Amino acid sequence: MSYNIDTWKLKKIDLILPQGFDIEKFNDRAIGQIEVNSNLKDWEYNWDGEGFQMRGEITEKGFKVLDIKCWGEGSGHDYSDLLIPLIQKFNGYLEASAIWERGDSITKFFIDKDGEHSEDIEI
Repeated sequence: MSYNIDTWKLKKIDLILPQGFDIEKFNDRAIGQIEVNSNLKDWEYNWDGEGFQMRGEITEKGFKVLDIKCWGEGSGHDYSDLLIPLIQKFNGYLEASAIWERGDSITKFFIDKDGEHSEDIEI
């Protein structure tokens, strides 16, 4: 069982996943759990209204991510095992904040174009 994110707020995202990108090959955590909407503009995995979700638009370069959500059951693993490596591999940028399980802590996340990530904890 992971330590979960109750509330997620995205502040900035700059990420383009290349054409032909397959999240199931990128990380086995997602195998068999992906749902892609028929409009091909967003996808998510997990179910029951919680999990990891990306929304964006198809461009000539690939899938341009416009929104990411990470919350609920398994979100601690989704953040560390999927989101950080995804941003790092594709030279993305992310700023977000989260309130962790039961309000234990509030964290600001930064992942920069060089793949460096940091977490500032607020009380």
